[in-house]
Amino acid sequence: MNRLFTLFMLCVAVLPSGGCTKEDLSDCQTDVTLKLSYTQNPQDRDLWSETAEFGEFFLYDGSTGELVQSRPLGSEEVLNQTVRFKVPQAAGSYTAVVWANHRQEDYTLEGTGTLGGMRLKLRHENGQVGRPYPNWQELGYVLGGMQTFTTDGQRTPVEGTVSHRKNTNVVQVILQGAVSGMRGANPTGYTIQLTGKNGVYNSQNEPLTQESPTLSYTPDHSVSGSDLTAVFHTLHLTDDMRLTIWNGTSKLYDENVRDLIRKCLDKLEDKGIELTEELMWRNDEWGFKFDANLMLTEVKVLDWIGVEDIGGI
Repeated sequence: MNRLFTLFMLCVAVLPSGGCTKEDLSDCQTDVTLKLSYTQNPQDRDLWSETAEFGEFFLYDGSTGELVQSRPLGSEEVLNQTVRFKVPQAAGSYTAVVWANHRQEDYTLEGTGTLGGMRLKLRHENGQVGRPYPNWQELGYVLGGMQTFTTDGQRTPVEGTVSHRKNTNVVQVILQGAVSGMRGANPTGYTIQLTGKNGVYNSQNEPLTQESPTLSYTPDHSVSGSDLTAVFHTLHLTDDMRLTIWNGTSKLYDENVRDLIRKCLDKLEDKGIELTEELMWRNDEWGFKFDANLMLTEVKVLDWIGVEDIGGI
């Protein structure tokens, strides 16, 4: 009896079992580990842990662009800046996309079924972004990143980094001597506008101005002495962004934002600073200061730069 039982067990041991075998690779998988980072910033260091609060992960087939898997990032993944997952053993290519801080009251993610169809869109009401005083609220600091990778068919673990860049910018406009004795949401007759087609982004976190309506951003106003300050939270400063200042129905100022920045940096060529897409994505705070005659006196690019100090722009 014991001999028969032993022979039976030996036979069972050599029978094919489910899972990863030489003949059947259907259950064989490759481990993938992706680090999450945000280094494209003025500090030139990884600010992911100081910026990202939550995120969402998408994985696409590199050949078809079809969605393979998606899920919210776990709190530990956000904290540890690491996403771990598995893909089939067979050699292939993939693209991972991670969005962070895309809170629903500010943004929508659409077309996520395919890599080419994915769109991050800024919410607005008939082109108006934000709510006026006293209900003004800043935009969430959304981050977007992508990483492609391949597997070799040998179950060799894959490691990579999803490098993010921040879409959200802060633009400060100061009108010196603009405030009289009035006080309120906007305690002057001036209206400061920031407009542009910067509300739609693809899976590579690139702005699609041709798909975006013209958006007008609502600023938060504050008063210091006789100076009026308008603070805008806007997405990436695309080529068409304009800064406009009105006094009642009279348009006093209307300039392309990038042109103003470019003219300023052209004066700083000797310091090795020039307007590039790298700088436009790395820097996230900009400023424009005007005197009582509405003459531009200072521009903030990395730091405040006096217009007179660089010979005017």
